[in-house]
Amino acid sequence: MKDTDIKSLTLSRFKICIFTSQQRIEKMDSQIKLYTDTSITINRLAQILESSDIPSLIRNNVNSAVMAGFGSTSNNVDLYIYVSDIEKAEQILTVFLEGND
Repeated sequence: MKDTDIKSLTLSRFKICIFTSQQRIEKMDSQIKLYTDTSITINRLAQILESSDIPSLIRNNVNSAVMAGFGSTSNNVDLYIYVSDIEKAEQILTVFLEGND
């Protein structure tokens, strides 16, 4: 299978994509951190982005630290988006932050 090949399976309403190692690296490189805050705030912002057709990835460093036996601050949850969505996402983030002041 070439690096550009994607295999996909459909199970009921879920689609599963299997990427090669190179594709996983490219996907990671094409994402950028949009915002860092508490889990509650990040999850709400992710829902708003999703409703605007902007997919996101939440990286919860708090849970990772607890599972590893370390402590962590509660404002240590990152929200990543694709670089191609940055302009639209920054506008949504600005409105979101103005509404939460």
